[in-house]
Amino acid sequence: MYIVDDQMGIRLLLKEIILDAGYEVKEFENGQEMLKECETGQPAFVFVDYNMPLMNGRQVAEELEKRFGEETGVCIMSGFSIQETDLKETPSNVKKFLEKPFDVAEVKSLLKQHVS
Repeated sequence: MYIVDDQMGIRLLLKEIILDAGYEVKEFENGQEMLKECETGQPAFVFVDYNMPLMNGRQVAEELEKRFGEETGVCIMSGFSIQETDLKETPSNVKKFLEKPFDVAEVKSLLKQHVS
C-alpha cells in the first residue's frame, strides 16, 4: 500500500492507520517518486493527494490505470471540497474521494472494502 502526499503530517497519520490495520505501507512525497517505485512492483492500493507539485492526484491515478488497470485501487484525497465536475471522467481505478481532514473510521472502512 502506498501513500503519496506532499504533507508529512498526512503521510504519518495515514501510515499509522494503515499499519494499525495490519498492512505494509510505503510513503512518497510526490507522484513521480511513487511511479518510479512502481517499476519494481505493483501496489495493492494507493492513497494520493489531489493537489501536489509535479503531478496531481488525477494524473497519478491515470498513470496507475495505464500500467495496472483497475487492479491497483486509488483513493484521491483533497483539502478542498471535491466538486461534481472533478468527478467527471475519473479514471476507473479511483475507488473513493476523501476530503481532508478525513475520518479515521472512514479510512479503515475503505481499507476493508477495497484491499484484500
